[in-house]
Amino acid sequence: MRAVAFALTIFATATFARAQTVTFIDPGVDNRIASIEGVTINGSLWDATFHHGIRFNDLPAPQFTFGNANAFNFSQSVPAAEAIANVVGNLPNETGPTVSALIPNGTFNGGTRVTLAWIRPQFNYSNWAPSDVVPAFTSTNYVVPQDYAWVTFERSAVPEPNGLTVASMIFAGAVLRHRPSRRRRTRRA
Repeated sequence: MRAVAFALTIFATATFARAQTVTFIDPGVDNRIASIEGVTINGSLWDATFHHGIRFNDLPAPQFTFGNANAFNFSQSVPAAEAIANVVGNLPNETGPTVSALIPNGTFNGGTRVTLAWIRPQFNYSNWAPSDVVPAFTSTNYVVPQDYAWVTFERSAVPEPNGLTVASMIFAGAVLRHRPSRRRRTRRA
C-alpha cells in the first residue's frame, strides 16, 4: 500500500509541469512572436514578451531581468537567450518574420550603450538554436527593425494544482497516516 501512495504522490507532483506556449501577433497573417509563456531559465519558469521595432530606451520596466551590475557579465542573459532559441527552434518548419531577438544585459558609457545577448538572425523558426547566441552591444537609441525584437521577462505564475492532484495527495496522506503499525497487530494476536 505504501508503494501505491508513493506512486500517487509522484504522479501528483508531476502534474504541476507547464508546457511552453508561443503566441504570434496575428497567426497566419503576422507570424511575429508576441510572447512565450513557461520558458525554463536556470530552473525557474519565465514568461517572455517580444517588443518589435522599438528602441531599448522605449522598453517597459523592468528592462533588465537577467542583467548584472557589470554590463559585461553575460552569465544570466546568455542562458536566457539560449532558452528562447531552444523554444523557438522547436516550432514547426515555418518562415518566421521574427528573425532575431535581443535580451538586454546592462548599460555602459553613461547609459548610452547597452550590452545584450543576441540571437543571430535565422529566417526559419526551426533553425533557431542556442549556438546562435552571442554577446553584443548597441546604442540604447538604436531602433530594432520590425523583424527583430527586444525580449523582456516576468516570472511565470505558479499553476494551480488540478482536482486529481489534490485528491491523490489527500489519499496518499490518509493511507500513510491511518495504517496500523506492526507492533499493535502482533500484540493483539
